[in-house]
Formats: sequence, C-alpha cells, structure tokens
Amino acid sequence: MNPHRKVPRPSGFTLLEILVVVVIIVIFTSVVALSVRTVGMERKLKEEALRLTSLLELASDEAVLSGRDLGLRVESEGYRFLLFDYPSGSWYPLDADRVLRPRPFPEQTVTELYLEGLRIDLSEGMMGDDGLLLETPLPQILILSSGELTPFTLRLNHEQSAFPFDVIGTADGDVEVRSDEDDET
Repeated sequence: MNPHRKVPRPSGFTLLEILVVVVIIVIFTSVVALSVRTVGMERKLKEEALRLTSLLELASDEAVLSGRDLGLRVESEGYRFLLFDYPSGSWYPLDADRVLRPRPFPEQTVTELYLEGLRIDLSEGMMGDDGLLLETPLPQILILSSGELTPFTLRLNHEQSAFPFDVIGTADGDVEVRSDEDDET
C-alpha cells in the first residue's frame, strides 16, 4: 500500500448540510404562506368595505326615491339594513330584501364603529326603556329620505393586516373607503 496515495473523499452531502437546507426551506415557506394569507385577508376586507360603500349608496338612493327612512345596524359579526315604519313607529329588518339583506363580515374581522368621534360597543344588543333586550335592534346609522346620513367611521381590520380599511360616511350622504395603505403608496 502506497502511503502517498490520496484516499478519495466520498461525494454527496452531510446530514448537517441537508438539515440546514431543510430549515431554510421551512422558514422561507412559512414567510411566504403568512404573507399570502395577509394579502388575501386584506383583499377580502377591501372587497367588504367597497361592498358596504356601494350598499350604503344604493340604500341612500332607495330612501330618497321611495321617501322612506332606512337605517344600518352594525354588529361585531356583520350588518343589516332596517326600514322605519312611521305608522307603528318601529324599525323592521330588511332580511328578505335581495340586495339589502343582512351580511356577515369576513371571518376574524375586527370592527370598530365611531359616531361623532365616540367608539360604539358592537358586542352589546340594544336595551329598551324597560331594560329588556330589544327583539329588533335600533340602527346606529340613519339613512334619511332627505339624502342625509349619520356621520360615521367603520373600521374593518384583521389581526394579521397592517392596513385597516375605513368606511366613512358624511352628513351630506357621501360614503368612501380609505386605508392607511393608500397613504403609503
């Protein structure tokens, strides 16, 4: 046996090298999956904000054309439109209406409603004068037949989203969607 003869090194990868590559792939995949999920949720929130804006504009047009006052009730899990009946002095939900039917927010949506700068608690139902929970809750936002609207800001957000979407209504009936994302670009 020749002592100067070089022993060939085995070719291939060591277990440590393979583990490092696997860890890098797992981390990269996790980052991509989280960013895709966040983008998907932001898209859903924006779509819902735009849908609500369109529905409010449609409800406002309906109120003006029909001469009837409507309202919007926002809750933590969704929203519904209501119709005011003058003879009975009561609000009735438009649950059977094809367009103004109740709608849920996307899953895991965090909602905040502000009226005149004050945050409204959306988790509680409305209490009547007798202290009992009302069967048909009252609207927080009025959509009047005069074209006026209760000024409000409805913030739609998600825990994983960096940019909430605000649906903003003004007293003269204008409704728009704003986002901090729009300010960044």
